[in-house]
Amino acid sequence: LHPQFDLVLGMVIDFMHCVLIGVVKALLVHWFSASKKYEKYSAHDKIAICDDHLMSIKVPRFVKRTPQSLTQFSNWKASELLSWLLCYSIPILKGVLDTNYYSHYCLLVVGLHILLGDKITQQSLDLAEHCLQQFYLKYSELYGIESTTMNVHLLSHLVMYTRAWGPLWTTSCFPLEGMNGVLRKHFHGTREIPLQLANNFAMLHLLPQLQYKQLTKTMMKGRSAAPVYVIGANVQDSLSTDELDKMKEYCHSELQVDYDKEMSAVTLHSRAIVNGTMYHSTLYNCKATKRNNYTVAYQMDEQVQFGTVKSFLSLTIASKTSPVILCAIKPLRPHQSRAATTISSMEVNAYLLKTFKYVSEKDEFIYIEAERLISLCVSITVQEKQLQCVVLPPNGYEFIN
Repeated sequence: LHPQFDLVLGMVIDFMHCVLIGVVKALLVHWFSASKKYEKYSAHDKIAICDDHLMSIKVPRFVKRTPQSLTQFSNWKASELLSWLLCYSIPILKGVLDTNYYSHYCLLVVGLHILLGDKITQQSLDLAEHCLQQFYLKYSELYGIESTTMNVHLLSHLVMYTRAWGPLWTTSCFPLEGMNGVLRKHFHGTREIPLQLANNFAMLHLLPQLQYKQLTKTMMKGRSAAPVYVIGANVQDSLSTDELDKMKEYCHSELQVDYDKEMSAVTLHSRAIVNGTMYHSTLYNCKATKRNNYTVAYQMDEQVQFGTVKSFLSLTIASKTSPVILCAIKPLRPHQSRAATTISSMEVNAYLLKTFKYVSEKDEFIYIEAERLISLCVSITVQEKQLQCVVLPPNGYEFIN
């Protein structure tokens, strides 16, 4: 080895295999496996309750695989385990697991949410280190010393590697294994596979103009290069009286525009692309009924708010050179009674409350400029389907729209 090569820091832990396939899948075995149903930590008798919530989730487009039943967790892919860890499990397991086991699991979720973020502060790193150390130290007490595997031990070193190399998604095997799928599409049959790969990759690189014409141009046909633009046909001819009144008020207060004098045309649309992300509205009639691309996070009064997109509007105003794209949103109201958790640490509790927002829909709507949309969210129905828990992805790199 090279004399300057650090054998410890140079061999980075892959969180996909260590955390997801190692620790998270082991926890699922403890909770839901029939072989463990007589253990004190088992939730095997409540698997139907968890499945009811899990299978009702309509995931946004950045979640590649729709949820599978917990009875099939042994077949889950790493990406499904990631979605379970970061999005689904906290609201679904609340009230299902015993308090001590739920609080212990929350430590793992908070630690990984922080280490998979795109902006990690020193303070949040310290919190992640505390969470993962406590999770590791208490694991053998709760699940037995024989269950404390090397993967569980490696959790205590994840923060060290994050400090040295950056967020865990920068060194994970997800993109590498994703490329295996790409490679698989570039050969057929079992003969001369290396030659087939070489020829196909050479073709892609030597014919960039053909690739552009056949793929990029077709995909972008009729689309604008602007950061915000609506797509699809006009879905409605006119606004309702209530919508029109709110539109006039918004134009006057926010756009400083006299609606009656300056408005040339208003068209309603069911979809829009904002900074490269496609958002749907509830107007959009889509065959993908298992997807929810209309629950969003948006910026309002310097705070992140959550809501459901009702429609997109393109306004042609005489005094402006380009159309103004608005978004009609039904805000989601925070539900305080559901917010309390059982975690003793105030910092951990605060992080959970910030990450997993329990909300209910308001009977009103507002207009905002579409540029204020931040991200799609995962929405999970809880508490007898009266509340939603909305979760933002921890980063915008691994969770690609």
